[in-house]
Amino acid sequence: LSILSNYYISIMICIFMVIYFICLNVSYGTMPYFADAHHSGTEDEETEDTGAYGFECIMVRGLRFGVYSLIAGGLAAVTLLPEIFALQLTASSDINFPHVAQQYFTIIDMFARQMPIVETEQGLDHWPNIYAGAMVFLLLPLYFMNKRIRMREKAVNGVLLIFFFLSFSINMLNFIWHGFHYPNSLPCRQSFIYTFIELSMCYEAYIKRHEASVKQIGVSVAAAMGFIILAQKVVTDDAIKWYTFYVTMLFVLIYFFFMYADKLEKA
Repeated sequence: LSILSNYYISIMICIFMVIYFICLNVSYGTMPYFADAHHSGTEDEETEDTGAYGFECIMVRGLRFGVYSLIAGGLAAVTLLPEIFALQLTASSDINFPHVAQQYFTIIDMFARQMPIVETEQGLDHWPNIYAGAMVFLLLPLYFMNKRIRMREKAVNGVLLIFFFLSFSINMLNFIWHGFHYPNSLPCRQSFIYTFIELSMCYEAYIKRHEASVKQIGVSVAAAMGFIILAQKVVTDDAIKWYTFYVTMLFVLIYFFFMYADKLEKA
């Protein structure tokens, strides 16, 4: 459906599907995807999703993924082939891969754009639009501190977030994500995938919030406030106004008091 509706966005989704497939296999191994965090998933145990054992399970998954991807591409060929021939007649047919790696901005600059009241980027300055709510500043630290979430899963998702930050900031990765071209406007269009991953992590932290101690909630709000204060000092992006930092701190404190009250009620 993605390929049929929007070939440009489908390029990013297809790239992400390959990356996410690898991440799931690294995170879960031969365990069934989305298995319980306390599932042992030993090599000798028969898995539920393929009926195969050990490394054979991953091979079967890879084969299925490849076959279904080819089927999806074949079904979408009715629109893909005309688009390919049409694009060859335009300036988009030329691919000028950058020869020198260049960084546009730092992770702090990018992460600060998750604060509310930040002007969206619609020009050619490469800034990603990744606002997903001020509560992510609280939930992300809680996600990594939650003991019910497996360490391997945390590591994989953490690396995935860093990879997307690099994709926003490094010209070569950004070039690949946009179908081996630089966008004319609305840069970092793969940012919706980053937001999806981040919100899925925050959701898991939220539904398991009762596992977090009052101390962990305090550490989370301290980390959030510390980052906001640091960002106020070092970030120079004109899209982030002076009052953005104070509004973000206000929302973080409101969410903190709600979570603290919820924790006391469940105690």
